[in-house]
Amino acid sequence: MTAPGAATPSTPDTPGTPNPLPAASEQLPPHLRLMGIAAGKWIAQPVYVLAKLNVADRLAAGEASTAELAGQLDVRSDPLRRCLRAAASVGVFRETRPDHWALTDVAECLRTDAPMSLRDFTVLLGEEPMWAPFGGIMRALRQDGPVFDEVHGHSMYAHLAQDEELARTYQGAWAPLTRGVMRALSAAYDLSGFGTVADLGGGDGTALRTLLAEHPGMQGVLMDLPHVREAYRDTEGEAGARLRTVAGRLPVDVPADADAYLLKNTLHCLPPDLVRQTLKRVREEMARPDQRLLIVEAVLGTGGGFDWSKLVDIEVMVNNGGREHTLEEWKSLLAETGFRLVSAREVLHPQWLLEAQAA
Repeated sequence: MTAPGAATPSTPDTPGTPNPLPAASEQLPPHLRLMGIAAGKWIAQPVYVLAKLNVADRLAAGEASTAELAGQLDVRSDPLRRCLRAAASVGVFRETRPDHWALTDVAECLRTDAPMSLRDFTVLLGEEPMWAPFGGIMRALRQDGPVFDEVHGHSMYAHLAQDEELARTYQGAWAPLTRGVMRALSAAYDLSGFGTVADLGGGDGTALRTLLAEHPGMQGVLMDLPHVREAYRDTEGEAGARLRTVAGRLPVDVPADADAYLLKNTLHCLPPDLVRQTLKRVREEMARPDQRLLIVEAVLGTGGGFDWSKLVDIEVMVNNGGREHTLEEWKSLLAETGFRLVSAREVLHPQWLLEAQAA
């Protein structure tokens, strides 16, 4: 197998992503700008409930009145109107005429059939089990470990194993984004030399199935927890026939003899000791110089501007006890666990591909 060509690792500067708050907010006095940030739940939770009710799907054919939507959704008109009004004030939905509503380009992303649907993502972040730990965020500053465990009495993954509906939403939240990232990765990086790719903690297999669909000669091994593996269903035809699933748990269970090991948005969900144990365990399976470790993660920018990675870092800190890393931190972590960073590139903001080989 010919290993892909190496690229010189680069350092992420402050990303050019604009501030996600409405542009008009930049014209407001400082105290009102701060109020808009501190009162984020006043925006997020109305949008959550509209996503949960699939309002965007109801409006896909055209505008509808509040009364029509309320009747279809079996909810009260007045609270629905107030949630729509709040969402419309920040560009999610729009009021076309008094008490009639339509989609905006942002609301299109809440449709379940949108190519980059964020319906499940929006619902996931608004659901009580995921929301409640943020009420205890002070605990993260005063003690080690995930706040989620303190609030619920068990880990987030243990919770997902017990709550089938939330588990489906969790997998659905990341699937559209994962497909986009993996297609961008395939365009930016030569995977053709890898006969077998093992995806460690690969969830429902979206990442691996996307790669298999674009590389007909590739075989895939999907490893995840037993309940995730049992819920897996092949929906990708011929590509799925080249995918083998195995039950396992990191850091212990790493399939042998893969040409490449993929860790996509897995390490940032683990506490530091488990990250190191996982990397060392993968290193034990990499005896050949042509084998590769492929890490897909956000990379923290070093500047002071807006960076989605800095916000994702808070999510994984609170719910998982994990963290995001700068490129220099990744280099050090890989060197410490027996790897050498071969290349690093951003594939789809804020996701990067870090390619490593055994040192």
